[in-house]
Amino acid sequence: MKDISFKSKDGVYEADFKSEGPCVVQIDNGKLTPLAIYKHMEGMEPSADSRIEFDPRKRTIDLDVPVGMMIRIVSETPVKLAKMVVVQSNVGSSGGSGGDSSITSATATVDGNTGTPEVSVDLQGGALSFAFKNLKGEKRCYWF
Repeated sequence: MKDISFKSKDGVYEADFKSEGPCVVQIDNGKLTPLAIYKHMEGMEPSADSRIEFDPRKRTIDLDVPVGMMIRIVSETPVKLAKMVVVQSNVGSSGGSGGDSSITSATATVDGNTGTPEVSVDLQGGALSFAFKNLKGEKRCYWF
């Protein structure tokens, strides 16, 4: 869980932070005044069409903003407390390790052993690795 910091700017209170992927934010500004949330590229200002649609009276909000994009939350009143939790995704349905399910690289290793072929697969931080074992066949000599 991370704190979100707001600063007073031009008569409103703003928080800017980099998205870490899907998350849930909760904001306590002591009022039911509407909030506005935008996504935008780092170094650029949000535009009207980058506003994220949600019920502006809610104070617990699910956000699905791509990793690396900026999120701006605007409140008309001072914010007492705001927090964010990144939603962890699951990899596969067989109890994967969770985390980022985007595959960015893949590696494979093969040992030189004989026996019953097997493979183990691992996904860590977007890197998929295969470890093949026992693929080498037995040498046979046939005399005709």
